[in-house]
Amino acid sequence: MNVTCEYCGREQPDTSARCIACGAPLPVPEPAPMRVTVVESTPEPASPLPTPELGDTLKEGLAAAGAVVGSLSLGSIVLRVAAQGIAIAVSAFIVGLTAGSEAAGQARYLPHLLTALLGGALLGMVVTLVKKRTIWTLLATPAGTILGNIAARLLPDFNLMLPLNTLLTLAGGLILAMVGGNRTRGTRIPCLKMLQPVAGAIGGLLFALLGFYVLYRLR
Repeated sequence: MNVTCEYCGREQPDTSARCIACGAPLPVPEPAPMRVTVVESTPEPASPLPTPELGDTLKEGLAAAGAVVGSLSLGSIVLRVAAQGIAIAVSAFIVGLTAGSEAAGQARYLPHLLTALLGGALLGMVVTLVKKRTIWTLLATPAGTILGNIAARLLPDFNLMLPLNTLLTLAGGLILAMVGGNRTRGTRIPCLKMLQPVAGAIGGLLFALLGFYVLYRLR
């Protein structure tokens, strides 16, 4: 790099301290200014972990709760149907036994048999149509037929040709079957709404026939 002498104007290398022409001191070259560039960099935010959306979580929770409730409802339906079946079988069998006991030894047993069959079918329909707690469904109708049979035995026999004992036994079962309940408005399984009364009537008729046959033949 060359330097110009301020006194004589001669250019010369900047390695000399004095001018080679006039001997004047040469100016000291100013160093180049230092520039510092500050680069500000912000760290990139870490990508958040994927989290399930609130709607998906809520849907999954509702689905799980619905599955639990559905299983409980299905279990309660099975228990209620089982209680109805036992109640119909026991009460209709008692009605049949009462009718068979009354008809035993008589030539005309048809009125007693028809009363037992119709009564058993009627009991089966009422038990399935009246909604109660499962325990009362299981106990009410059989208890009513037993109480009706006891009341019939305490009364004197007015006419052996009429099935009065059977009618009283049937009446006791029907009364307790309807007390404390209300007619079912529907079930979670629609087919049960139509099948239950029909199945109850058929079951009641068969068990009444069985009870009648057992006591009529044995006595």
